[in-house]
Amino acid sequence: MVFRIRQKSNLYCRKCHRRLKGNGKYCYKCRLEIEKEKNKERRLKKELSPKNLKAKCDKVWSKTILLKGKCEVCGRKFSLNAHHIVGRRNLTLRFDLRNGCCLCSGCHRLYKNSAHENPIWFIQWTMQNRPADYNYLFEKQEELTTFIDYKEILKKLEEEYAILVQKINK
Repeated sequence: MVFRIRQKSNLYCRKCHRRLKGNGKYCYKCRLEIEKEKNKERRLKKELSPKNLKAKCDKVWSKTILLKGKCEVCGRKFSLNAHHIVGRRNLTLRFDLRNGCCLCSGCHRLYKNSAHENPIWFIQWTMQNRPADYNYLFEKQEELTTFIDYKEILKKLEEEYAILVQKINK
């Protein structure tokens, strides 16, 4: 009886030509490098998607509004939220800083007279305390936006955020 020795074509790594210990095309180190490269490509694709750019714009907008440092209604300095005066569905005003208000959690949602529980009260408060912004938002809310360049909006928001941070630090 004659035994034949089989030669396996996948005994060596295709990239670095090291001897393989198990099944596969690449050794452990090369496989890790390849996975890192693929993950990097996936991450770049994700970062550039409109959904992720929109989320980044929301975060920067919120951080910029929260730089005011206290609730605009009651003056509290803890548990602050960024509130859209005209709702987020209005894409014309969604990332406009004049459409933002820094509120504590109570004035935002929890109290009887809060922005979400009693919107009529909040509209009156806006008219009394921020009349210029109220008039601007009232005129601007009817405009329609057909195309939104999230990259450009993100760039503007980051610039305004940096300017406000510099003002605060001075």
